[in-house]
Amino acid sequence: MNRVLVTLILFLPLVFGNPDVPPIPGSSPLPTPTLIPTPTPTQAPTPTPTSTPIPPLPALGKGTAGIRGGCDYAMGDWYYNWGPEGTGCPDQIHIPTIRDADQWEQIKSGEKSLDAEIVIILGFNEPDGMEPAGCDLTPTEAVPLMREIYTAYPDLLHVAPSPSQYGIWWVYNARRLYIQEYGEPPPWSYLGVHCYFYDQSTLNQCKSVIRQFETWAVAWGIPGGLILTEFAAGAISGDYDTAVTLADSFLTWAEPKMSGYSWFTARDIGCWPPHVSTYLFDEDGMMTPFGVWYEAFGE
Repeated sequence: MNRVLVTLILFLPLVFGNPDVPPIPGSSPLPTPTLIPTPTPTQAPTPTPTSTPIPPLPALGKGTAGIRGGCDYAMGDWYYNWGPEGTGCPDQIHIPTIRDADQWEQIKSGEKSLDAEIVIILGFNEPDGMEPAGCDLTPTEAVPLMREIYTAYPDLLHVAPSPSQYGIWWVYNARRLYIQEYGEPPPWSYLGVHCYFYDQSTLNQCKSVIRQFETWAVAWGIPGGLILTEFAAGAISGDYDTAVTLADSFLTWAEPKMSGYSWFTARDIGCWPPHVSTYLFDEDGMMTPFGVWYEAFGE
């Protein structure tokens, strides 16, 4: 994924949007409860029904966001490449993505297809952002496409579209519009979170982002919780020591809150300006300090 907009990630303030969003118009009041008569001595009390617990959803654990350059650069148990088709890595699970509207049209036309053995599918990538980093879809544009995808794949576990850390209220507004249009919430099994940082202040901003997503996951009844589908610490001008310390502090805090997490990105393919790195492997295929740390994390 080409990250030309790195200056946004590293230097713009975090924008949460407007939290004072009005409730969905047309909401019906709760019905008046009907009182159940007290049983007579000749009646056996009706047993209280018990709800069937929802089985736990798959926990992905450690993964890699983007392994362009080959399977040797994948770390963890899973990866994705912002597309529906994998690269055939034998030691990792490929999680397909429908990144944008064009990919969905290609799938519908048969030009592309989803991997055959899949359970989880990632939604639109940073729809709040402009190309090439984001897929640039408004909630109004995205919701009908989401409906088509969820209808076409009702048995898959859908990860909600993952907005950038600068536009997290996109997912709130898309969910609200989906309910207005279809009378039910989107069938999200997980919420996807993106976050990048380069110092303690931006790390704390990422924690605030995750706390907001945790609040939504509880309020919306998201059974699988959160997946950190993209994250990284930026090593500026070769300062890996500071960046790795920040990364370890952040992931130690965030990992227990996640069903999965994936570092961006595997190999140096020129995503960032020359003075910035988040790569696990350098351009020569040698493991960076990020790679040494990430490979060992959680082991």
